[in-house]
Amino acid sequence: MDLRLQQPVAIIQRLCKPATNVTTANVNGMLDDLLTCLNNAQNQTDGLHTLTTICYELTSINALKLLDNEHIMQHELFITLGRTLEMLLTKATFIPMTKHDEQCFYETSNLIANLCLYTKKPATCSCNDAHDELNLNYEQAINEISYATIFLTKSFLNKLARILSDDLSANDYEPYHVKYKVIGRLLCLCTELNNINHSVLIDPVVQCLRSDYYLHAYKTIDLRQPIINPKQRFFIYQCPRFIRLRSNERSDEVSNSLCDFVLGYSQQIFEQHLPIALESKVIATQTNKKKKIFKSKPGAKLQALGWHIELLNHIALTPTSRIHFITGMLVFSYLPDLIAAYEITKNTLHDRSLAYNGVKLDGALTYLEVMAQNDLIKNEIGHDDDGISLLVKCALDQHLDFETIQCPAWRIIEAVSFGDEITCKKMSDDNKLMDYIKYLSNVDDSTLGPTANRIRWKVEDENKFISDKIKKELTPATLTNSYDGNNSNNHQISFNYNWDLPSSKTSDMFDLFISYHHSDKDICSQIYGRLTSSNFYRISFDREHVHEILPNAMAEAIEKSSIVLICFSSKYQQSYACRMAAEYADKRQRSIIPMNLDELYCPTGWLNNIVASKQCINVMKSNFNSSYANLIQQIDNIKKQINIK
Repeated sequence: MDLRLQQPVAIIQRLCKPATNVTTANVNGMLDDLLTCLNNAQNQTDGLHTLTTICYELTSINALKLLDNEHIMQHELFITLGRTLEMLLTKATFIPMTKHDEQCFYETSNLIANLCLYTKKPATCSCNDAHDELNLNYEQAINEISYATIFLTKSFLNKLARILSDDLSANDYEPYHVKYKVIGRLLCLCTELNNINHSVLIDPVVQCLRSDYYLHAYKTIDLRQPIINPKQRFFIYQCPRFIRLRSNERSDEVSNSLCDFVLGYSQQIFEQHLPIALESKVIATQTNKKKKIFKSKPGAKLQALGWHIELLNHIALTPTSRIHFITGMLVFSYLPDLIAAYEITKNTLHDRSLAYNGVKLDGALTYLEVMAQNDLIKNEIGHDDDGISLLVKCALDQHLDFETIQCPAWRIIEAVSFGDEITCKKMSDDNKLMDYIKYLSNVDDSTLGPTANRIRWKVEDENKFISDKIKKELTPATLTNSYDGNNSNNHQISFNYNWDLPSSKTSDMFDLFISYHHSDKDICSQIYGRLTSSNFYRISFDREHVHEILPNAMAEAIEKSSIVLICFSSKYQQSYACRMAAEYADKRQRSIIPMNLDELYCPTGWLNNIVASKQCINVMKSNFNSSYANLIQQIDNIKKQINIK
């Protein structure tokens, strides 16, 4: 190591020891010393080498803790760091980089990404009732200071956009080139952060996805590689993820721009990877002694296919581009992959090896499970002459492996139960399926019992349950027809169910029903605790997740509630138990308050259909009190409206 760097590096290492008491003055002194080393560099190469070493030493968790301070953020060293990265972005776009350039490019981007993500929560200050206004203004001023505002400037974003559009979408580099590592990292950083101008990056990222390199990344995935390389990751994961999460304001335009290209690539991608991805060797299955249902872990190929399907689903959910997906035979009208999977299943069921032309049954089911996440695919499976019957054979044949064949088949059947009326009717008419579901509902089967209950609810019980409720609510004079879910318009009930909200604690009615995914239990429990401690609200909150097991209990609780709080996240949208509750509340026209628990998540598909027209509360963990105050205001407004009626 350079002698001039030994002292400041030693200071960094000493200050970063967990047991060391460090003051702001100590950290500022350390940064001053580091800046002096940079200023005393003999030439640019020497300066880049010095900055590379500094960034490497500062990118440790203990160092990041020291730098998480609004006064430290304003140090001149970080201004120099940001300008250097912008200079390297420009150089990387137009001229070849030296070895020292690449090393500094990598380390500076790594430190900046870590600083922005580790300290992305804005600084806050406490306030008291007597000085609310004064302290609020002070807090707003401090919140403007962050590493994101220091580094991710307009100039930086423009330079990042330029290297995406002028270089990576047009020029090819070896798979582990530093550009894919750094630009992929910076694009992920921009995807994670909220308060930046994402719009400047949308068109350049679209250019990358429209380039031949997107398809080429899939062509180069090898069966033997355990993980994808930086180039593949950039094109098939990082770019699509940015589009899915950050192009909402231009979703129609972006989807239309990508639609033809992505659909055109789909045929080649699936033709190349489907036969291998369906082999069970690519799948690592989790098991346990209790035969608990676990999802399989995908290998590189199936993981990559999943990312492509996510992009296809995102485009298909845009109304203006949906026509490209539903014109013709199947959603993926360029490829008979779904039919191929059916044919594989048909043939393997009659083969002791459970394989057909080298493709194994468990692999085929894994692929179908991924495909069935799309609502249009659910209906294609349900409408197919053999779709339901093949799944039933896989689910009920006790000679087949429970973990790798029966459980995936049951999960697909549950997914398909959320299909349209034709699909549900075909499931209801399958006597073998419904008889076994009723059997599972009546025995103590903790593994398949809840799944069976939810399937039975969607296929048979829900419409009957709603019809019975309407009969009880309507007077004989107004009751003319029983509820028929198959003939209802979007399953909406035209009936004024509203009543005065309960004023007595002895009432069995609730002000609010909280619908949530169990992975979000901590924050939802916090919301429940705040609401109940006020003594103003009666809350239905399923702590033990009984509603996931017994749909009737869920429906009864919603019936007794005037307002439903949907606390959603990406996990919520993926859960069929959560979907069951949200769709029931929507069908019964309850007042719904959507609350987004994930800053990065934007609802799509069925969930977006429910919450899009409603005022959504975005939970900010750094300012939970503000989100909670918004919730109280919405609850009270709905209560007033109901009581007026």
